[in-house]
Amino acid sequence: MIRKLLFMLIFTSVIFSQNQFNFYLNQKYNDNIQRPEDFLGFAIGEKPTRYYEAVEYLKYLSGSSERVLLRMNGVTHQGRDLYYLIISSEENIANLESIQKNIQNLSDPRNTNSSQADEIIKSTPLVSMMMYSIHGNELSGADASIQLAYQLAAGEDDETLELLDNLVTIIYPMENPDGRERFLSDVEQWKGKVPTDDTQSLPHSGTWPTGRTNHYHFDLNRDWFILSQPETRSRVSIMMEWFPQFVVDAHEMGSFSSFLFNPPREPINPYLDKKIQDWWNIFAKDQAAAMDKYGWSYYTREWLEDWFPGYGSSYPSFYGAVSILYEQARTAGLNVKRPEGRILTYAQSVQHQYVNSIANLLTAAKNKTELMKTFYDIRKAGLTPYHPNGVKAYIFDISDNRSRIDSLMKVLEFQGVEVFQASESFQVSRAKSYLENNSSNKKFSKGSYIIPLSQPHQALINAVLDFDTRLKTSFLKTERESLLKGNGSELYEVTSWSLPLAFAVDAYESYSLPSVKMERASFEKEEGRLINPSPQYGYLIEYKDDGAIKFLKDLLEADAKVHAAKKKFKVENREYDKGTLLLRLEDNSQNIGEILNRLSQKHSIEVIGVNTALAQSGADLGGGEFSLLEKPKVGFLVGQRSSMYNFGELWYLLDNRIGLKTSMLYLDNLGFYDLRKYNVLILPSSWGNLKDTFTKSVTSKLKTWVEEGGTLIAIGSSISVIADTSIAISNIKARRDNIKKLNNYYKQVAENIAAQNVLIDSVKIWESTSPQLTSVEPVIKIDEKEESERDRSYLKFMPQGSILNITLNEEHWLSNGVNKNLPVFYSTSYSFYGLNPAEVVGRLESPDKIRLSGLLWQEAQHRLAYASYLTRERIVRGQIISFADVPFFRAQFHGTARLFLNAIFLGPGMGASQAVEF
Repeated sequence: MIRKLLFMLIFTSVIFSQNQFNFYLNQKYNDNIQRPEDFLGFAIGEKPTRYYEAVEYLKYLSGSSERVLLRMNGVTHQGRDLYYLIISSEENIANLESIQKNIQNLSDPRNTNSSQADEIIKSTPLVSMMMYSIHGNELSGADASIQLAYQLAAGEDDETLELLDNLVTIIYPMENPDGRERFLSDVEQWKGKVPTDDTQSLPHSGTWPTGRTNHYHFDLNRDWFILSQPETRSRVSIMMEWFPQFVVDAHEMGSFSSFLFNPPREPINPYLDKKIQDWWNIFAKDQAAAMDKYGWSYYTREWLEDWFPGYGSSYPSFYGAVSILYEQARTAGLNVKRPEGRILTYAQSVQHQYVNSIANLLTAAKNKTELMKTFYDIRKAGLTPYHPNGVKAYIFDISDNRSRIDSLMKVLEFQGVEVFQASESFQVSRAKSYLENNSSNKKFSKGSYIIPLSQPHQALINAVLDFDTRLKTSFLKTERESLLKGNGSELYEVTSWSLPLAFAVDAYESYSLPSVKMERASFEKEEGRLINPSPQYGYLIEYKDDGAIKFLKDLLEADAKVHAAKKKFKVENREYDKGTLLLRLEDNSQNIGEILNRLSQKHSIEVIGVNTALAQSGADLGGGEFSLLEKPKVGFLVGQRSSMYNFGELWYLLDNRIGLKTSMLYLDNLGFYDLRKYNVLILPSSWGNLKDTFTKSVTSKLKTWVEEGGTLIAIGSSISVIADTSIAISNIKARRDNIKKLNNYYKQVAENIAAQNVLIDSVKIWESTSPQLTSVEPVIKIDEKEESERDRSYLKFMPQGSILNITLNEEHWLSNGVNKNLPVFYSTSYSFYGLNPAEVVGRLESPDKIRLSGLLWQEAQHRLAYASYLTRERIVRGQIISFADVPFFRAQFHGTARLFLNAIFLGPGMGASQAVEF
């Protein structure tokens, strides 16, 4: 014990001598509450706190102080409880329910007039929310939050008492416990007896997939309005309960930097209220003074922008909070030797986070009245519709894919958006979809969803639903200058994220509020049903709804024999689209009706029993126009250079959303695996060249597996690897390697377009006339030499996250259940081309139609127009399916995710040939 106390004294004195800082200097505390070091056995900043240690101390604080409440409102994928603290004066804690009710009333100016709001503001403390370490390998914030919690729980000095009286502070100490624990385990594994301050060493960098992300490798600081992950839903639910008027999101950045905080530079989202921007400067002034007191370095702006609404430091601003970002130079819980020769300790990084937290809370307390007034004013302004194009409401027509549109509406409702449903059919005089350039009269069916802009959440609605939020011309000038000078992009994030486009639902901007009776959406689960449960021939299941995928998965796992229609047909006076699932009684067990009835209820899907195989039009049900589907046996090919984000998105989709069993195969060991176990292999996008992984023997093995009936799915940059001339598994080519054949490709596109618009002149066919033969001209003509010279210079203008328009081959099985035109996410310098015999299932649109949302320079339009997005190549008995970019980006793009799921569930049966067992 004496040795431990001696160490702690020395440790504290070292900190003090280095930067003249001490957590406890000249302050008074409640001696009945243990300091973190007394409870944990080590001082905050001495080493990173593990999840279980932090939880135990926070539980102790909650049980030891009348100022503190500990609550849990979620569980991570790995089973860790998500905790947060509510800390305020004893009086405020005793009146917490009343305070929360007052804040809720303040958040809705329809129920609270200005005089009532003034009274609430006068009598109610401001709610602040302090969030730390959303990226698991950014450690210092979580430890600072523990020290902050102790200060507020035990501090008796005047400043702390002022904070307690004027604020209800919510501390979310560890936003990503799964990622943190993964990273700390990595650090422990590589840390030696002699600590290293070399940032390149493994204890600092960690190993793939690093601790930045959560269990499924999502960047949680991009999930705020998508709400795909439990950690996000936990935090947003707190915000919707408390509407904190001041929010901090504390991060870390590169080790050789210093400390960054607001204000940001351009671009700033146009729906972010100017009042919020004014507050950044007020908070920054006090933060700067707090840092200057100790001579610590910091900066604002530089790379920090506030364009994307899905950061923890931007998202709260769209409901009216002042929100601020911290970025502290990271040390990975160790020490870092900086370029100047100075050692940055982990303790110092924690201190920086703590000092800024206290500084911001003091500013919030000092400006309580004005901050709460800003919050109320922004909410009140939302009652007057504003949109630069005059939009008054967003309308979502009920489609055949009800489960997808309902899931989008539930995401919006979860974050406070008021969603209504029309009680009857209606029409509006001016409405426009994201595929149209001009508005027109539109008719909508009963049950269509309506989101009026006139509501307190207006800024958030515009921020996430606007089809095409545009950057300022002044910033475009800055951006283009930077690109032309070879300095790269000024953009830090994607330029488009519109939820209606990402979900690929039937959405419209309406320039008037519909004159129709509407009620708040209830989202009652649709009842599945089995029509004609005892048919004479079989059962049909339409494939349009996303729920059909889960239904199909369950059927295949139950060993049902399922066929899929290759073409449209009509039977018993009902029309069915291609992709419709067929279960013949003669192929299946006697209890197939019971299985279908149970699954129809589970997935809210309609199953129709039919008494005949004879179709009124199209193919008969007993013929060869129905393909037998195979149960997918899926393996991911992943390794150190795989994109953990792309892998995680697809793993999450299959594992968590669909419930499909998958295997993860390490790429470097590919030569040792028995690939016969799998009929689908997925090669996610990569962050580096994988060519050295594909040795001659590995390439031969993978190619043989495909030739024998396997389905290989390649994503993004991985296409260029398997198409490389030294590997040549695929014949899909990148533009830069295929300039000489571009005219051939563009002619192929023209021929495909012409094939969809065939005109017959019967006279010329049946009468003796002189042949008048014409050839199809390419959609674009290029000069090979000129194109080769400019193509490389055009690369710098490629999109950094735009939403583009693709046209699908409606006759191909990969497009089953998907509309002809589909929004896709695109953020790559690659442009791919599939020449015959490769099948181009989805190609990017013409230059005038390709851009749907986000920044796309004309040079990029030229490079990408008509390029292949989704291709299929037949390789003997198997196939290769290629996606030019990630199909389920951030679990947001559901339209292209459906294409990916088609490749998984339809591919082995409809696109590959499987041996018939005997």
